[in-house]
Amino acid sequence: MYEDVVGKNRVHMKELFDMTAGTSTGSIIAAGLAMPSAEPWDGKGSPNPPKFSATSLLEIYDTRAGEIFTKYKLSLGQIVLFLLLIVFFVGGVAYLFGWYKYDNPTIKENVERLE
Repeated sequence: MYEDVVGKNRVHMKELFDMTAGTSTGSIIAAGLAMPSAEPWDGKGSPNPPKFSATSLLEIYDTRAGEIFTKYKLSLGQIVLFLLLIVFFVGGVAYLFGWYKYDNPTIKENVERLE
């Protein structure tokens, strides 16, 4: 892989950039490449090498992607409850503003005539 081609004479990404960022996968990779190693410096190479290499991060993604990116599934009861809450909320707001779905002006006029 890359490490075999480049060998030991390489510069770590965290030494090239003052800041790295990303969203979702990019942020995990950026954090992994910038995270300093906890091992003390042995006097060779970079004084503060990163804890993870690009190859090790790729291996982590291959083996643990299911743990990193889990899908959240709602049960049928949760979906029904959520939809009912939305209906009641929208209905309540509509009622407060005077928006009636079944407002019939003819019935309203007839009731007003009875008074």
